Amino acid sequence: METDFLRQEAAARGIDLRIAASFPTDTALAQDRPHDAIIIGALQARHTVALGEPRHHNNDPSLVYTDAARRLMTHLRAVSTAPILLDALPEPTLQPLGFADRGPHSHRNRFRYTNLQLECLAEEFPDVYVIDVPGTLALAGVGTLLDDGLTSFTHFGSPGWMLQRPEPERLAVHNLFPDPQPLADTLGGNPYGRETVMSRAHMDTLTVVLGLDRKKCVIVDLDGVLWPGVLAETGAPFAWSPEVSSPHSYVGLYFGVHEALLALKQRGLLLACVSKNDESTIRQLWRYPPHYPHHRLLTPDSFVTHRINWQDKALNIRSIMDELGFADDTFVFIDDSARERERIRQSLPDIAILGDDLFSLRRTLLTDPRLQPLRITPETAARTELVRAQLERSRLRAELPDEASFLASLAIIRTVEQLTDPTDATTLERVRELFERTTQYNTTGIKFSTAELRALLATPESRLYVLRMRDRLTDHGLVGVAAIVNSEIVNFVLSCRVIGLHGESALLDRILQDASIPLHARIVPTNRNLPVRNLYRDHGFTEQAPGTWLSRDRRKMGQERG
Repeated sequence: METDFLRQEAAARGIDLRIAASFPTDTALAQDRPHDAIIIGALQARHTVALGEPRHHNNDPSLVYTDAARRLMTHLRAVSTAPILLDALPEPTLQPLGFADRGPHSHRNRFRYTNLQLECLAEEFPDVYVIDVPGTLALAGVGTLLDDGLTSFTHFGSPGWMLQRPEPERLAVHNLFPDPQPLADTLGGNPYGRETVMSRAHMDTLTVVLGLDRKKCVIVDLDGVLWPGVLAETGAPFAWSPEVSSPHSYVGLYFGVHEALLALKQRGLLLACVSKNDESTIRQLWRYPPHYPHHRLLTPDSFVTHRINWQDKALNIRSIMDELGFADDTFVFIDDSARERERIRQSLPDIAILGDDLFSLRRTLLTDPRLQPLRITPETAARTELVRAQLERSRLRAELPDEASFLASLAIIRTVEQLTDPTDATTLERVRELFERTTQYNTTGIKFSTAELRALLATPESRLYVLRMRDRLTDHGLVGVAAIVNSEIVNFVLSCRVIGLHGESALLDRILQDASIPLHARIVPTNRNLPVRNLYRDHGFTEQAPGTWLSRDRRKMGQERG
């Protein structure tokens, strides 16, 4: 049944999800069937956590559960490198011994500690992620989603399960069953609430882990979203002072939106703003008195770019999208005006639109899986500054007389290295992110999970090369990566932020220098990767067939020069 709801949730998001299901301990399915991810529900050992006493398990019943999970992870990792999503255990709503059942080893705390141990376990294996089941159920109303108020302390199913039972089960209890209407009323008439909520949580996690429909930039209207009313008329973002109210009262609604957008910036999303206003007036009025919580509030410098003028918002948003160079479907637009939202929806149909409910906006921004990176790397956290430097380079390029003068003015330093350390989690995460997010300078579109990258490093026939760049404007960090398997460059990617700075030449030259035989390579055309189409042609490769290339033998080249 759970798989049916998961398929429905995926279909509602436009995702073609195909599911093969088995018991959690059956690892043969992962070995026999091709798959992109593995989802694991609660294990049988949960009964031990529910019923066991500390003295029976070295004072830690959670060890039984985590040991079972560890064995399962070990078996799965032996046959699969796909991401694994592991359900945390629901936290009980009832204590068997009531108020007396308290302390670190209480019924409820045993589950909390087990979930903490699962988080630690996930760190032991690549690409294993724990789904926050307790948080998911709590947000939706755990009292109507967990059945420990109806049946066993060890079941942890849905209360609606009682309303879903087939007729033979009624006959087995002499066909004498309590009137189910009170339970149906409690559940709001929906016996499948638990399945609906959990399928949404599983799809949310899959969306984050697989990078589905990931957004890159949030474009924000100013008046009515970041502050109440029209700033040019009110004269200040807020009329608030501590004598009037707490910063968590009505004005806190806007402070909360600011804080959520700042959190997105820390996650690596870019912020931009559009507003029908006079820019000089907005800049003059966009200030906060000393008593304001400045750490929670956006300033003009929080945005990577802006359009504050009297032009049509659709034109301004199109201008921002062109300036940043991202695909239309990687943008989100927020506006409190229904008319403006509809205008953008018709003009730019691929952009995601928010703002119809300001009271739910903060929660949406913080929980939408499309706005969540899998991990935060140094490049992620610094993305606003890195892109701002990219835009500054574009302005500098327009001012200088030729390309050579422009490149010389930047004093670019390019560093290429071959990765060898499979334990360097930060670097591997950035490499994974580049393969996943890069669309313009990407030769084949092949992606790698962290587990697959570690497997590459452990294989003598495979190599990973990375490119780091910096110039006088900024340190770009790790911006390029290439994966070589046997004698083929299976993918070559370069961040769009450094296209035109010749980083690809430095990376490819190092790869060819280290190669003992000619290398094969492919270009798989997409509607986004036009900038990479001539990479191999421009670096001396010979086209063997459409899209298939072969490098020149450097030993023969040396003999020819000799």
